[in-house]
Amino acid sequence: MTAIQILMESGKLNEEERETLEQDINNVAKDIPQAELSAMRIKRIWEKCNRAGYEVIMEFASRTAAKIFKNP
Repeated sequence: MTAIQILMESGKLNEEERETLEQDINNVAKDIPQAELSAMRIKRIWEKCNRAGYEVIMEFASRTAAKIFKNP
């Protein structure tokens, strides 16, 4: 189970947040036009999560960014 799956199954996220979190992180990492809206949704999720949730999101974002830089 990945860190992002653990966060999604924690019960702290609503249905919309579970459906959009991964795509929102990808949008921000790619800096596409939807990135600003995605960043606002991610911030809203951060506010709901404890420190562990924050670390999960940051870990996933770091991995996503690394993949993008390897394969632009």
